[in-house]
Amino acid sequence: MDKMIIVDKMIQVIAIFSMIGLTFALLFYSFRRRQQNALHDKVLGKFATAQDFSNFLQTSGGKQYLSSLSENMSNPGRSIVSSIRVGVILAVAGIGCFIPDRHLAGVELPLTMIGTLLVFLGLGFVGSGWASYAISHRLGLLTKDGADSGRG
Repeated sequence: MDKMIIVDKMIQVIAIFSMIGLTFALLFYSFRRRQQNALHDKVLGKFATAQDFSNFLQTSGGKQYLSSLSENMSNPGRSIVSSIRVGVILAVAGIGCFIPDRHLAGVELPLTMIGTLLVFLGLGFVGSGWASYAISHRLGLLTKDGADSGRG
């Protein structure tokens, strides 16, 4: 029974640190997105007319600015690979939960539940990546080698 209490405490500590890490990651990405939006607003506010903005877009700096705005939208391959990568990591971590340590007798059920959850989350991410690939390929957003076709 003492081993079960230890495992419960371990799971609680892991869950707490995971939630803290997730919170910090969300705050960081939110803060970074706000800074990017503020920068884009300042850049766009510098132009008095549409003609000034059009002239800016003709320069190499303007082309880089425009490509940075549309990079995520025009490159579905990056999000597909990211989704599949997260799915594989979760699935492997879940499979690892099915192999409990021999010294922790009686804790197979909590680890099996966590493992099952992680495996199905991983399969969901892999399925999402596969569906995104199929849709992107059908719409012509990907070329045969997986590169951006420029239709974004």
